Amino acid sequence: MGPKVTQTSVNLSAVDLSLLSGSATIKDMVVGNPQGYSTPQAFSVGTIAVSLPRFQLFQIKFGVFNPRESPQITYEGSLVPVI
Repeated sequence: MGPKVTQTSVNLSAVDLSLLSGSATIKDMVVGNPQGYSTPQAFSVGTIAVSLPRFQLFQIKFGVFNPRESPQITYEGSLVPVI
């Protein structure tokens, strides 16, 4: 779903999902930049842990987002105002 939502590449090296404990670990996530940007990626992070309280897995609620490593975020801007 990532590429459809972001209209960019989204790559992961591994996903560990446990429905019983309500946790997931995502490793080596890289989100690419859309066409027109000079750098190949907008965001990358080594490991992310996500957890939800048990019995709330199928409810629409946010869980705990815990990046285990500092994310690398690329920001591209210009001094020209957008009209």
